[in-house]
Amino acid sequence: NKRADELSNEAMDLHGTGVKPGHMVLGGEDRPQPRAVHPLLATDEPGTVQELPLDPAPSAPSTAARWTGATSTPTRLILLRHGQTEMSAQKLYAGHSDAPLTELGEQQVRAAAQRIAAGLDGEGFYGAQHIDAIVASPLSRAQRSAEILADTIEGPAVETAECLREMDFGDWDGLSFADAHARDPQLH
Repeated sequence: NKRADELSNEAMDLHGTGVKPGHMVLGGEDRPQPRAVHPLLATDEPGTVQELPLDPAPSAPSTAARWTGATSTPTRLILLRHGQTEMSAQKLYAGHSDAPLTELGEQQVRAAAQRIAAGLDGEGFYGAQHIDAIVASPLSRAQRSAEILADTIEGPAVETAECLREMDFGDWDGLSFADAHARDPQLH
């Protein structure tokens, strides 16, 4: 409670100053120089904060030529979303629900995979000749989409990455947006 009171007091002290707690005020001709605003920088005098100069970021040698592929082979990242599921067709939250692809969803992924394959000629829109890795969430809709892509391009085996799993919508999983809003109007 004490920390909540401190944050509340800070917000009230800064109200009307144009500064939001935790935000930075940028300088201009008619504005003060940049300063950091953070709860830990508050002074003992209510409504004031310590002013600290902002150090510029250290300069580093430019690597833009490498990033653009001017001096090396560029890395390209192609993102493919899974195809339609019954839940997505009904506009339901599907977080961790393991909804499989519908027939239309499989057709959508095949069409996208063919488009990707057409771009892998070294001259196409990807400028690449092959795909080195296909990584997907462990959910069946993502796994099946990745398998269709791998089969279409005769690419590498699908790798599974737990960190790509869709977020967990908790009690909203399986609900429509309207139903979730009706259940939790303050949160939705």
